[in-house]
Amino acid sequence: MSFTEEVSSTKFSLMRALLENHDFFHEFYDAFFKSSPTIPEMFANTDFRKQKELIRQGIELMILFAEGNVVARERLLQIAVIHKRFRLTREMYDLWRVALLQVLAKNDPEFSAEQQTAWNTVLSQGIEFFLEHST
Repeated sequence: MSFTEEVSSTKFSLMRALLENHDFFHEFYDAFFKSSPTIPEMFANTDFRKQKELIRQGIELMILFAEGNVVARERLLQIAVIHKRFRLTREMYDLWRVALLQVLAKNDPEFSAEQQTAWNTVLSQGIEFFLEHST
C-alpha cells in the first residue's frame, strides 16, 4: 500500500468505525483511561461532550496533516501549544495511539494488519509533530 493509499484508508477506517459505534469516543476514553492511572487525572475537569468532538477533529486533522494539508498543520500547531501545558510524553502519546488502535480494530469491520500499519504511519507523523512543537 502506498503512502497515499494508507492515508486514504485511514479516512475510511475512521468513518466505518464511527458508523459502527456511535459511542466510539466513549469507548476510546474508557480504553485510554485504563492504560495508565495518570491519564484519568489529566481529564479530571473535562467537559466530555466537547472533548469527544475535539478528539474527532484532532484525528481528522492528523489525517489531513499526513496528506500535507497546510491548514491542518497550522491547526495542529495550535493544539500542540495547548498540549504544552500538560507536559505530555512520548509514552502518553503511545498509550493514546494504542487505545485508539484498539477501539478502531474493534469497531471497523474491515480493520486488518495492513490497516493498522496505515494508522501507525499517519498517527506517527502527527505525534512526532506534537512532540516537536509541545516541548
